[in-house]
Amino acid sequence: MPLHVKLDFTAPFAVGDTVYTSYPPGDHAYNGGPASYDFLEGKVSSVKFVLELNHENSCLVKEPLTEQELTVKNVVYTVVPARSTHLSPFTVECNTQSGSHPMLFASEEEHRAYYHPAES
Repeated sequence: MPLHVKLDFTAPFAVGDTVYTSYPPGDHAYNGGPASYDFLEGKVSSVKFVLELNHENSCLVKEPLTEQELTVKNVVYTVVPARSTHLSPFTVECNTQSGSHPMLFASEEEHRAYYHPAES
């Protein structure tokens, strides 16, 4: 009997999409340069899906079944900064769990509304 493995997941951004993110990620004390910007605009150059698998990073089936569903744990985007020749592409890891902190936004307005809700 064949075993069908499926993954039903839609990533919010695709290769070529323009995204907005805080840069650099995390809380750092920098003065001047890109770190002083409120956000960074870039284009997605690759999308990597990190699956929720066992410790060996494999899908192990130990019982008779005909279908196994895989779950995406994280989506890792490689972002190429726009309008900047001195910044290298960087990765942004986005957790797929509901309620997790968004790391990428589709527009400057969405980014501003999330980080500065009083100004929106």
